[in-house]
Amino acid sequence: MNKKIFLTISIYLVGFVLIAYILMAGYLRDVELKMHTKMAKSMQKSAQDAVDNKAKDTYVLALGLSLGEDAKTALLTHYTKHLNFKTLSKSLVNSLGFEHLWLQIITKDGLSLYRSWTDKKGDNLLGVRDDIRELLGYPKTLSSIGIGKYTLSFKTIQPVWYDNKLIGLVELISKFDSVVNDLNKNGYESLVLIDKAHNNKLQNTLHQKNIDGYRIATSKASTHLLSSLSHKNMASVLKNPFVTDKKNDLFLARHNIYNNKGNLLGYIVVAKHLSHIDMTELENTKQQLLYLMAIIVLIVIFGLLYLYNTKYKSFIQKQNTLLSEKVKERTESLNFMALHDSLTNLPNRELLMTSMEDMLSKAKKEEKSLYVVFLDLDNFKDINDAYGHAAGDTLLQTVSQRVESLMSSTTFFARVSGDEFVLVIEGWQKQEVERFLKKLLTEIQKPFYIDNTQMYVGASIGISFFPVYGQTVAMLMKESDTAMYLAKEKGKNRYQFYEFWMELDKKKRQELGKELRHALMHDEINVYFQPKVNVQEHTIVGFESLVRWEHPTQGMMYPDTFLTLAAELGLLEQFDYYVRKKSMEQMLQWKEEGLDVGVLSINIGPHEIGQKNFTLNLQKLCEEVNFDMHDLEVEIVENQIVDDTQRVIEVLNDIRALGVSIAIDDFGTGYSSFAYLHDLPVQTLKIDRSFISDLEINEKSVKIVRMITLLSHQLGLEVIAEGVETKEQLRILMHEGCQIIQGYYISKPLSFKDAKAFILQYNAKSS
Repeated sequence: MNKKIFLTISIYLVGFVLIAYILMAGYLRDVELKMHTKMAKSMQKSAQDAVDNKAKDTYVLALGLSLGEDAKTALLTHYTKHLNFKTLSKSLVNSLGFEHLWLQIITKDGLSLYRSWTDKKGDNLLGVRDDIRELLGYPKTLSSIGIGKYTLSFKTIQPVWYDNKLIGLVELISKFDSVVNDLNKNGYESLVLIDKAHNNKLQNTLHQKNIDGYRIATSKASTHLLSSLSHKNMASVLKNPFVTDKKNDLFLARHNIYNNKGNLLGYIVVAKHLSHIDMTELENTKQQLLYLMAIIVLIVIFGLLYLYNTKYKSFIQKQNTLLSEKVKERTESLNFMALHDSLTNLPNRELLMTSMEDMLSKAKKEEKSLYVVFLDLDNFKDINDAYGHAAGDTLLQTVSQRVESLMSSTTFFARVSGDEFVLVIEGWQKQEVERFLKKLLTEIQKPFYIDNTQMYVGASIGISFFPVYGQTVAMLMKESDTAMYLAKEKGKNRYQFYEFWMELDKKKRQELGKELRHALMHDEINVYFQPKVNVQEHTIVGFESLVRWEHPTQGMMYPDTFLTLAAELGLLEQFDYYVRKKSMEQMLQWKEEGLDVGVLSINIGPHEIGQKNFTLNLQKLCEEVNFDMHDLEVEIVENQIVDDTQRVIEVLNDIRALGVSIAIDDFGTGYSSFAYLHDLPVQTLKIDRSFISDLEINEKSVKIVRMITLLSHQLGLEVIAEGVETKEQLRILMHEGCQIIQGYYISKPLSFKDAKAFILQYNAKSS
């Protein structure tokens, strides 16, 4: 081995040994700390055991004396010759292991018959001692540790009964010297200190001794221990769980003494000779670490030699690794460029189409909605022509950033070409999408500042959604594009949901209108019922009436696809009459069969609020069907109230006067929800499903639900959560006090036949 290799290995080896020594020393310190901590806990437990034993002994002794016939006789006669009190305390100390024991016999009148620490007797204690006065009024055993006039002590006061009558008290007080004696017998040196906070209570200490202002509560204290405590700062001893005094060969632990109320009274300082502590484990650990370090040093030496001999091979491998990483980074960069727009870094059309296939497949599997939002900037070409393509590019980048700031984990945003963007939204309700789109339009309408020039653009937005319309990615893209162009035709800077009739020519729309009229005349419009249940009481409280069209060729059609057409054809009033009459008739059929189905809820739209005879027509319909109006509830969407509050209040008051109950649907989505509640004759608030859908992950939604529920209860209103889909949502709602729910977790909307089966099954399960 040449000199260079030897020097290199020596430097590495010295560095390793130094680091190993530092680590080993730290580890040994941790082992020693754990051993000392364990020893301190053992000493503290011994101190607590000694305290508990003496407290128990004092209690048992006081109980025994209170049961003694001599004590009873003395109390009954107020005459002490039946009991040799003068020798009793001394004999109890000698026989029971107490260092000091003070005894007092007290009559039921509060007179002291005897005190073992003084010859004073016959004085009335009721005049000076509140505890005696209280105990004679409410006899009970009082056993505690406390601060007296002179020291820290155990005290037990025991009522004495004779012929089921209180005749007096036995009071025993013992000092802490007995605790110290017990600890000394177990191989410890110890003493008891009174906390400084109680110095003002002490008229005098028994021994006039203190350490750093802490009074000593025991008459005997090891000179060795006192020397250590004098040597050590008392603040350090009382602050730390243990202290090592190598000079005096002592290991000191501190145990706090508390009274029955948990107030700190003093401390027991327990000491043990360091030479008596078993440190075998630490020595064994040191030896094992030395062996281990020697083995590792040998391994390091051979390892360094091996590494030196193979350094050229290692260098080549490192270069290969770096090259592989560069190739990987370049590949990832190329893949990113292939799937993302180079200007905005947003996903491009190719990535959009691939991602939409996965999202649509997931939506079908989980039976959730999927919205495709096609966004085209208004007047973008004018900006490009006027200010140049560089300004246009900057504008596109800024627009994409503004839209991205509004996105969440359930949205996907891509640039498909020029000034066209596509947003895909998973699992939202239509109301949530509309609120999002309003924010989006507001954000885009804000001025843009590019090269010190203020610019404005708008956006035309078209939306299609699964499962109502497109069943494939291509169809959803085509439909959203169609809706976007209709938004432009209507004046730009707006959004438009796709409806299938948009792509029909006038002739086909006329044909569909005929089919809709035919459906009304030939009972092809079906009523579906979605149950509302009280999950706390396990009862069905009602059903909401919903409408479906069983089209002979198109299949099941939902209201969003044909109600707009019905409005254009002037069929809405006829449509509403038909659906409500059929709903009432079917509800009545259930009631006649003895089924408890609760209240029928029907929805009223903006067009009905403006009708002069709406309330009268509703009354006539109920009379025609013979439907009890107290079993009817109308639901009005909150935004309708905000739009024309005064008119709505008048109509709802007329409806309420008929006995019909009123519910506010989609509550929480309006702009003045709480301002009008005291003016409306409302019985129920339905929490909007947008607050329910993310209860598990959104603490703000939980707080809104809590606020609405609390508000409803305080106003005496019923509260319903709609759109409940999971067990966790239900758990949170019940925890917040919302007991009535509606949603897919209980049941989707059901046909008349399926709804009856649900009623029978639910009632059977509840009973």
